[in-house]
This record gives sequence, C-alpha cells and structure tokens, in this order.
Amino acid sequence: MTRKLIITLLLCLGLLQSAAAQGIDIRLDTRYSLNSIGSDVYGFNGDYLNLRIDGALNENLKYAFNQRLNKPISTSNLFNATDWVYLLYRKGNWGVQAGKMQLEYGGYEYDEAPIDIFWSSEYWYNFDGCFQFGISGLYYFGDSGSRIIFQFGQSAFSERTSDGLLSYNLCAKGEAGFYGWKHSVNLFDLPGGGQIGNIVLGNSFDAGLAKLELDLVQRGNMKSFRMFDDCAVIVRLVVSPTDWMNILAKASYDCNFSQFDPLVPVLGEYWSYGGGFEFFPRPGNKELRIHALYYYFQQPTLSLGLTWKIHLLKR
Repeated sequence: MTRKLIITLLLCLGLLQSAAAQGIDIRLDTRYSLNSIGSDVYGFNGDYLNLRIDGALNENLKYAFNQRLNKPISTSNLFNATDWVYLLYRKGNWGVQAGKMQLEYGGYEYDEAPIDIFWSSEYWYNFDGCFQFGISGLYYFGDSGSRIIFQFGQSAFSERTSDGLLSYNLCAKGEAGFYGWKHSVNLFDLPGGGQIGNIVLGNSFDAGLAKLELDLVQRGNMKSFRMFDDCAVIVRLVVSPTDWMNILAKASYDCNFSQFDPLVPVLGEYWSYGGGFEFFPRPGNKELRIHALYYYFQQPTLSLGLTWKIHLLKR
C-alpha cells in the first residue's frame, strides 16, 4: 500500500509540474452503497475510489491517468490498478494515442464509466481485460467529436504483458442530431490459440427529455461462426423530467451456445433488469448524486448510495 501511494504521488507531482502552463484537472471519484439483505454485496460497501488526472503538455499533446485506489497492485503487474495512462497527440483531423487505454469496443454500456454502472449485462461483468496497452490512430471529422479509430494492442484476454496475445479493433463513434453511434469490429487472440470476433452496434436516441440506448453485440469463433449463438442485447432508458432527477430503466440479455467465449458462461442464457432514480442535490450539476435502485443481476438487490466527484485541483 505504501509503495502504491508513493508511485501515485510521484506521478501526480510530475504531471503537475509539466502541465502548470497548459491546465490540469485532478479529480477524486468515489461511490458507496447500502445494499439489501440477500445480495453478495449486502450492507455498506465502498464501491469505487478513483484518482483521475487530465491535462495538456501543449495545444496538441494531452494526457490522461486513472488509478483505482481501492484495487490492489499485483507484484507481477504494477499497472494492475491503473485503468489508463496515455498520451494523445492531435494535429488537425489526425491523432495518435499510446499507452494503457480502454480497448475500442462499441456499445454505450461498455463505454460508460464503471462508477456510473449500478448493474450490468453478463458480458460486461466478465470483461475484466478492457484496459490494455496499445496504440491507436484516430481520424476526427472536424470539431464535432465524431471519429474513426484503429487500435492495435494487447488482447482483452491477455493475462500478462508478455503473453503475446493481441487485439485488432476498428471503432466509429459520433453523433448527428438526436442519433449517436458507437460501433466496432474487434478481433481478440485467445489463450491456447484461436481468435474470437466481435461486431458491436451501439445506438443512442436522444429526445432531450428522454434518452434511449440500444446495444447489439455478436461474438463468435472465427472458425465456426454462427449467428445468434453468442450475443447480447442491452437496452437502457433515462428520463430526465427535471435537472435534479433521472428515472432509469435497463434490461439485458446474454447467451452463449458457442462453448468458445470466455466472457459469458457456456450453454446458458442470462438476464438482468431493473430501474430506479438518481437525484442531484445541486441542480444542473452531476458531480454529486444519490441513487435509489432495485435490480436483478444474478440475484435481486435494493441499493441506496452516494456518488461524488471532487475536483482537487482544476486550472
């Protein structure tokens, strides 16, 4: 624990010094919950404690760092508790990103910060290898935020940095009017040989008062691919009648009859569903949140809790 704190502090001091002239945002994100009797996470729980740093070295070069302070560091992998630490260089419409980063995988559930997910689909729950070392090439469509990304790096199923398992990811993200998209085609090497392919279609429909997200995921063995043998469907609805409250509803379906996919237990179908409320005591500000939810994921759970995102330094 002491070594972990020293490494984190040294990194913070270095980033502070290098970013003094360009701006920096250091944030502490945390969530804790009180969950009902009968659930695996019964009682009071500290769910997340994250240190996040975003900044710029100059107008073209940015960096980002996210460390889970409540996750142990493995002696064989000092980056085990680091979700991402990378540099992003952008010049005009082109960019390149290198370091440890999120694998570019489509879908709105996958792209959501874990601290903002209260229950998930089965495949998301088992997607432990979503942060890996690699390099990405990006093409931006003007300043709209829409972009195409090609990423090459470690596989989602890499157990260590030297195992030689790789991933190849092509992703398109953006929005136009009320419609947003996060689509991808992915190929992951598997331990013991073989590869698994993924086609992910993430769709968002935003009407202002309400937002609907629909993710369609198809996975399969590249040698014996069969449609709908290994897939997921995730639907999420958020209604915001005021700036201090959200009404949530979400459901997911997963299946795996391929006997080949490590993300979902084989020969099974899995459902999750639920709903509830998010309250924001500071209207218009999402950094302090109270949640009250009931959901079924592997077992029924009633959850009450608090999330806050504290800016320790922002300039």
